Amino acid sequence: MIRHVIILIFAACTAFGEPTSITLRDAVRLPSGRDVLVRDVAVVAGPKASELLDRPVLAGTVLAQRFSRGWAQVSLAEVRGVVNLPASEVLLRGSVCRVGLLTAPPATEGGDQAAVRAAVTGPCVLDAVIDRLALEFEVSRDDIRLTYNDRYEEGMRTPIGPCTVEVHPLGVSAEMPVSVTLYDGEKIAFSQSMRVRVEIRRQVAVVDRVIERRSRIETGQYHFESRWTSATDAPAATMQLEGAEARTALQPGQIILGRHVESPMIVKRGDLVTVRVLSGSIVAKLTARALSDARDGDRIQFEPINGGPRFRARMNGAGKAVLNSNQEH
Repeated sequence: MIRHVIILIFAACTAFGEPTSITLRDAVRLPSGRDVLVRDVAVVAGPKASELLDRPVLAGTVLAQRFSRGWAQVSLAEVRGVVNLPASEVLLRGSVCRVGLLTAPPATEGGDQAAVRAAVTGPCVLDAVIDRLALEFEVSRDDIRLTYNDRYEEGMRTPIGPCTVEVHPLGVSAEMPVSVTLYDGEKIAFSQSMRVRVEIRRQVAVVDRVIERRSRIETGQYHFESRWTSATDAPAATMQLEGAEARTALQPGQIILGRHVESPMIVKRGDLVTVRVLSGSIVAKLTARALSDARDGDRIQFEPINGGPRFRARMNGAGKAVLNSNQEH
């Protein structure tokens, strides 16, 4: 019986064959006024690819009405609508493709629009940079976006073709330097350093009502939502917010960053603390008085209540500290 089921499953998979995959591009630039085709906004591979590439997704007049700050968007739903294949025969990836206009379309002999389209919408340097930075920041392509100065536009639109691509981030800053090299066999076909502004879509804590400086942050004072933030920002994680204090006043709508919060004071000067002293494999306990205020993880000075020399130990939660005499401090 099991053998028959396996044969039926194998036969079904063979009948359906390999699905056609459609992966939405992150961003492309097209000549003004032209209709948007599937090949413009997506990479298509599989048995139905040749039938789908030249299907129109959006009229040029409709696209023109969508522009905001130099970019328009074409959604995966719009591409899926013109593809019109059964769900079992198509594999869809992506969410939206940003479309910009070419300010100076590449010159071609005889006005060959196919050549223009291939030069602009094939895999290009921009695609490689996005992929590399998505890997660098450990996010998906859909959760990263780049902006850059117009002087880098020609370099970003350079087709990759059969070349091997090397993208090397040179640091992290508000404008991140990136080095790109294309190798055609043993020849360097393209090499350029560029600066890009990187934004990452993250789940971040957003302030709902004013949080005063040095006050304890309560759960009802913020909520989490998805926002685009600079790659150089470090939003506070959930664990950082639990029981934390605000280092500065926070206003409604503001994203709470890691630098905005700190652990609360867990011991005051004069408090009694149980200190565990590690010496080799032996653990001894004693009670000592804290000689300063401290947060969790701080290393401060203590004085034994039964007399003896002062020493330094690290706070490990309220009322507890650890001194490891096996380590040099």
